[in-house]
Amino acid sequence: MVAVNSLAIVYKSVTAGRTVIERIEFDDHGKAVQAEALYGPLEAGKVVGEDEYKRILRELATLRKNWR
Repeated sequence: MVAVNSLAIVYKSVTAGRTVIERIEFDDHGKAVQAEALYGPLEAGKVVGEDEYKRILRELATLRKNWR
């Protein structure tokens, strides 16, 4: 996705197996001034317990609200 002064790259992480959105914001001269990555939720299971899974979902929801 491309906006007036930012670029978002959306992909599926091979190592983590989840969706990642990387957003880069540029100034009027085309130089990157801010970047962030938003990670989709992990599946609950051996790697992440149920409580941690819920915490990650809450954190992701907060990040999405603040990003818009």
